[in-house]
Formats: sequence, structure tokens, C-alpha cells
Amino acid sequence: MRALTAGPDGKRLFGLSEDGTFVDVRETQEMMTLVNSNITSDDANMTGAATAMSLSRDGSRLYYSKAFNAGYADGADPESGQHDLAVKGRPVWGTVAAAPDGKRCYLGSESTAANNRAETPYVVALGPADGEQSTLLAVASPTKNPYRVNLLLSDDGTTLYAWNANTEDPLVAIDTTTMAVTARSTGRAPSTVALHPDGHLYTVDRDRDGVILDPDTFADSGTFPCAPDSAPVLAFGPDGALLVAQGDGTCTVMAPGAIRASGPVRLTGGPVAAVAAMPTECPQRDEPKYMARFKQDGMTCREIQDGVLRQGGAIAKGTGVPQSDKTIEGGYRLIDDGVWRPWSLSGYKYFYRIPDWENLLVDGDDLTWES
Repeated sequence: MRALTAGPDGKRLFGLSEDGTFVDVRETQEMMTLVNSNITSDDANMTGAATAMSLSRDGSRLYYSKAFNAGYADGADPESGQHDLAVKGRPVWGTVAAAPDGKRCYLGSESTAANNRAETPYVVALGPADGEQSTLLAVASPTKNPYRVNLLLSDDGTTLYAWNANTEDPLVAIDTTTMAVTARSTGRAPSTVALHPDGHLYTVDRDRDGVILDPDTFADSGTFPCAPDSAPVLAFGPDGALLVAQGDGTCTVMAPGAIRASGPVRLTGGPVAAVAAMPTECPQRDEPKYMARFKQDGMTCREIQDGVLRQGGAIAKGTGVPQSDKTIEGGYRLIDDGVWRPWSLSGYKYFYRIPDWENLLVDGDDLTWES
């Protein structure tokens, strides 16, 4: 999925497909029975590929951005009544944020390739009718490098936060009434930003741990448990529970008022998006004991049947492997289709079954063992 959001009552989830051609609408309760599963459907076909989507807080409108324009659909039934909106002055739009009442949206520009001519990253406000558009607002310095203007709207809709992840241009705050920049952070922009129910901003940088910022001045006001990461995902529940999913496929939850996060849960791949749709439950998982770490980027596997193993998600170098005494062993041959098959003529191999990772299998040759 390219994007994920929840309805105002949390009973439905909206996921934008990776190619942007349809919105998958699911009952939240149904999704609770599907753990680490790949979900595909075509519940609401889009009229052209969308780059991002955002549902208004009241659930009335689902806004979407496209490469050269934007639009909106009925939040209750996204497939009915899709309306494209023309955008003047900028050819490529990559992100969108919907106002809480659905009466406005905000677009962020993007460039996906290096260019000989420097491009200026912009933000613009757009109404639900053609012609209701603000002046383009430059939020960062012109750049020849690929970029995407990430957007986050305050709960009351009065402040829009914009940043280009991991660049030297900072995070900025924008007054949505005047569409003027009211504050800039210092240093490099964060990898990701999430808004706590109390208004504070939680940020992660590729070189820093989790840092909490004042929403008005961007002054540091604390930290939270999170390793540096170039592409993490943060999400808050209504009660303030914090979910942290990181590029190495680990995911932790920190309950409101807790001094430490839960032990990590293993995802089948790198996270793309997260949303809190139901009241959070945060049973404390102890940090596992690690028996080994990946000496190079590697893959996990799942057993299909009769000893046939299919490769799954990628695991980053240095990731710890929880202690386990369960192994499967024998001769295996890796075919080009990413499947290990029993093979009497190949070398003897050990795969370690990790219960804490939902019984995913790890190739022992990829590991450096702890002393």
C-alpha cells in the first residue's frame, strides 16, 4: 500500500494501492484477523493513478493528489462521484493533506529524479471547487536532487507542517489561514513526524534517536525510545499510545505514560504507513535475548510445504535475531524464483525458526553469532 487512513469512527480502513489505481476499503475488525498478510482488492477504482490520499477528519471527503492535478471523492463511497481539480502553476504533486471539515486540502510537490535545473519545493491550498487555490508557497531551497514535500496537519487544521525528509532544509510550520511560514526548525529535516494528541511533534532523524519538538517553536522538549532511521513510520492512537515501525522491519508500541516501549514485533518487510483505527492494547513484551546478528543484508523465509521455503521480507545488516533452539536442516538449492528447495546434491544448510517473528526462517549463513 502507498497510503493508509482510517474513518472517523475507526471502523473502516482506506488503503491506496501501490500503483495508485484503486482505494481498498476494509472493515477494521476484518483486518484484525489478518496478521502480516498481503491484502489486495479493487473496491474503489480511481480515474487515473493517484500519488497520495487523505480522508478528512469528519469522513466527508477523501482527497487525492495526482501527478498533474488533484481531486476528491465521497468519503462514504470513494468510487462514486470522483471530482478532479485543476492545479495551476506546478506540474507534479506527490502528497496531500485534507482539512478536518473536508472544505480544503493541501498539496506538496515532488521530483522523483535528479535534474539539471534546480526545482523549488512548493505547498498549495486547494478548495473543493475549481479556482479555489492559494498562491504557491516555497517551503525549501531549490534543489536538483529528488525530493518530496511531506505534509502533516494539526488536529484543528490551523497549522500545516511541511518538510523534505533527510535534507538540509528544515521542517516548517505554515498558518493555513494566511498560507505563510510561521516557524522553521534548525538543521536537517527529520525522516518522519507524528503529532501527539497534546500537540507536540515526535520526530525521527537518520542520525538521531526520537526527539520531541514544541509545535510552535520547534525547540527540543524531550526524547522517546526510537533508533535513528532513514525511513521510519510513526503513528499515535487517540489515547497517546505510540507505534514505531522502522526500516529493519521491527515494530514497537509505547503505552501512554510508559517509560519504555514494548519488545519488538517483526514485520514481514519495511513499513510504509500506519494508522490507529481501534483502541490500542499494549501488552508489554520483554526485549528478547539475541543469539546472532545479520552480518549483511539478508532475507527471511516462510515454509510452504514439504521443506520448500519461499523468501520473504528483507532484513537489514546488524539486526538482532532472538534466541531460538528450533532449526530445520538439510540440503537446499536456491532457484532464481526466490525459493529454497530440498536438493540432495547441494550443501548442507541450517535455517533458524524464530517464534518471536511469527516463525519466520533465517538462513544461518547470513548470521554472525553472539559470544
